[in-house]
Amino acid sequence: MTSQKGASMQHNAAQIKRKGTRLFDQQMWCFGQDIRHPRGNLLIEYGFTRERPPEGLSASTRYIWHGEQDQLLMLWGFGLFYTQNHQGGIFLRRFGFRPCFTMDWHQPENIWSPEDFSLLCPPRKPEEQKIAQSLLVACLFWIIGYEQWIQEYYGLAYRKDCLEGWKKRITEPEQIIIDWQTLAEQCQLHSFKNKKPIP
Repeated sequence: MTSQKGASMQHNAAQIKRKGTRLFDQQMWCFGQDIRHPRGNLLIEYGFTRERPPEGLSASTRYIWHGEQDQLLMLWGFGLFYTQNHQGGIFLRRFGFRPCFTMDWHQPENIWSPEDFSLLCPPRKPEEQKIAQSLLVACLFWIIGYEQWIQEYYGLAYRKDCLEGWKKRITEPEQIIIDWQTLAEQCQLHSFKNKKPIP
């Protein structure tokens, strides 16, 4: 029989997955709107570099951002890859909130579709689970920092315009940062040890 505590932890994990999936999907939509800003590509303005797929390959353009603490974030229309401090890396696929993990922290090359990450899987070993949890939380705080920058320089009215055409909106513009902070805190408290990672 499943204990009440165990059932509660599974319930919390399911809630985290549902909220994370919808919030991440909305964030990916917002990134796409930022690329199309009338004043220019806001991802480029934030410090990303853009790389087109090789000639003859029908694939998603990728954006690459480097920061302090050896941070690397790669962004495609289908998801993102994040690493820092040479600790390994996680891939978050759009339409899902299940971090896949690799011990390889180097910038992945020749990645133009989600299938190129097919060898990655959820962390299994306790040390991998701990690193993946840390990277996931750090990645969510990166998104928070990005949204703070958007609001500071382009305002809530701009994000409101971005979400006007988004039929699956999960939150109001003024609530986006708060919702990401809440999710990051929940992921920080969700221990990966001795149980399955967020499904």
